[in-house]
Amino acid sequence: MIALAWTEDMICRFANMNGMQRRGTGIRTASVIVAVFWVYVLNISIQPLQAGIRAFIVDNCPAHQQTQASAWASRMQGIGNIVGYVAGFSSLPTALPLLNVSQFQGLSLIASLALASTVLLSWLAISEKDVTAPLLPVAERIGFLGIFQHVKESARRMPIRIRRVCAVQFCAWMAWFPFLFYSTTYVGELYSRSTRTELLQIAQVGQHALHNKATREGTLASLVSAVVALVANILLPYIVKPPIDGKDVPRKSPKKSSLGFQVPSISLTTAWALSHLLFACAMFATFFVTSQLGGTLLVALVGLSWAVTLWAPFAIIGVELATRQRHRGNADGEEELAFSTEDRAGATIGFHNVAMSAPQIIAALVCSGIFWFAQRIGSQDGIAWVLRAGGCAALGAAYLAFRLER
Repeated sequence: MIALAWTEDMICRFANMNGMQRRGTGIRTASVIVAVFWVYVLNISIQPLQAGIRAFIVDNCPAHQQTQASAWASRMQGIGNIVGYVAGFSSLPTALPLLNVSQFQGLSLIASLALASTVLLSWLAISEKDVTAPLLPVAERIGFLGIFQHVKESARRMPIRIRRVCAVQFCAWMAWFPFLFYSTTYVGELYSRSTRTELLQIAQVGQHALHNKATREGTLASLVSAVVALVANILLPYIVKPPIDGKDVPRKSPKKSSLGFQVPSISLTTAWALSHLLFACAMFATFFVTSQLGGTLLVALVGLSWAVTLWAPFAIIGVELATRQRHRGNADGEEELAFSTEDRAGATIGFHNVAMSAPQIIAALVCSGIFWFAQRIGSQDGIAWVLRAGGCAALGAAYLAFRLER
């Protein structure tokens, strides 16, 4: 993160040391190449972090606490989202004058410090039962080409319910990628359209000020959405019935709250499916939204879907793995420390990450095609059409999620 944020500064300093021009074409090209390299490094390093943290939950919580633990993980992620959006909405160069950083550099510092401190806390607080259990014995280790066969075999042996969750995630992230990537720009464009006529008389300075203000308005919409998601993550566990022994069974009667009133309850997979329907409806509502306020409300509404997305799939997978782990107890009732390949939490969550990452590549290509086509026909509504395409993918995710009930 830090290397990515300071790429241009490092390239320019290197150029100065070698007597080259700071703003030449070669310097800009080198900056882009190095920045892309660090983006790939960042994406690679994120994978073991995501899989490892979720595997911590599966390995250290019993089956009946998996849903609750996943809910707490979602809440902490919601708090992190809010902190990030508040920082993005603020002017960090003004707030941190002594550091002499740009907005992106300030955000990268905050993210790096938050990541390092929280991962360090998890690392110090959690003791693994057997750190050598996930490793293959020396005699079983395979070469590079054998890895693909090993991955294929592991995927084939994966529990059917987890495979279905991965199928839902594949469609869901075809929808989430364009929204997470372009929702801020979408709200910013709505703001720009509504105020551009007031700034036509202000040449370049006005256009630059308009762009900055539009970006802040888009970030504000994302902040509101993050707040809605956090509130939903706090309340949803009191409404949604957690799966029991890998089976998602809805409540037969409403749950009575501590305040004395009846709270209607639905199953976790039903809530997940309904969240995809809500997301799809919000994306199709872009046909009718024309104001910045409407766009902000739309993005905020999607926060409900985002809350369930951060919680439901990980809870379902966690319960499934923990239940299988418990059922593998030996004759004395003690849990085995080593699991077969298909039951390893890290490997399973790794497959789940692939189901989330692979569709983002496809979605990026689809988005590029939509933007190209919109430009060819002279449409200024390319981002809205990208969001609507995501709504179609969300309908597929909803259908597959409803099938999890069977």
